[in-house]
Amino acid sequence: MQLNNLKKYDETSFQNWPDPFYETDDINERERLLLAHMEAHPNEEDEERLRIFKQRFEDGQGRPDCFMRAWLLIPVAHQNLSTLFSRKSALKDLHENYQILGISKKEPTEPLLEEWRAFAKKLIYVDATDPQYNSLIFGLGKMSDKTAAKKILSEIDSITRLIPRELGLEAQCAKLHNIMLQTYVQMIPDGHQYLSDLED
Repeated sequence: MQLNNLKKYDETSFQNWPDPFYETDDINERERLLLAHMEAHPNEEDEERLRIFKQRFEDGQGRPDCFMRAWLLIPVAHQNLSTLFSRKSALKDLHENYQILGISKKEPTEPLLEEWRAFAKKLIYVDATDPQYNSLIFGLGKMSDKTAAKKILSEIDSITRLIPRELGLEAQCAKLHNIMLQTYVQMIPDGHQYLSDLED
C-alpha cells in the first residue's frame, strides 16, 4: 500500500528537539541521541523520555518493541475472555498489556503522548507494508489497498476503544485512540473517508 509522505527531520541536529529523537528509526541511535541531548541539556522531560523509551524497548539483542508486542497480544487475550477456564488469566493479560502501552489512571505526560505518536507511525507503516498482514485468508492473494486500510482502522478502533470499553479503560485510552486515528488519517490515502465510514 502506498502511504502519504510525512515530514522528515534533520536527525543530526538538536535544533528541533525532540523531533529527531522520535523520527529516527534505529533504536540504538534514538537512545544515543537522547543521552547526548540529556548530557548537553539536562531536563526532566528527557528523563521522562528515557523512562518511557526503556519501558518500550528492552535491552539486549534486537531491542524488542514491548509496545508492539503488547499491541499484538491484546486481541489474543481478548479472544480468551470468552473461554470460561481462561477468563481470569485473559483479564490479567489484558490489563498488563495496556499497562505496558502506558495506560494508567494518571494523565499521560507529553513524552508519553509523543512516544505514542512515534509508535502509531511505526505500527501503521508495518501493517500497510507487510505482505503477510495484507494477504487474504490462507495467503491466497493480496487485499486491495482499501480493504487493507479498513483492516488497519478496525484493529486500531478495537484495541484503543472497543476492548478498553469492556474493561472500563475507555477514558484512559482516549488519548491513545485519538493519536492513532490522527496518525492513520495522516498516513493512509483516503483515511478521512474510511474513518467517516466507521463512525456512521
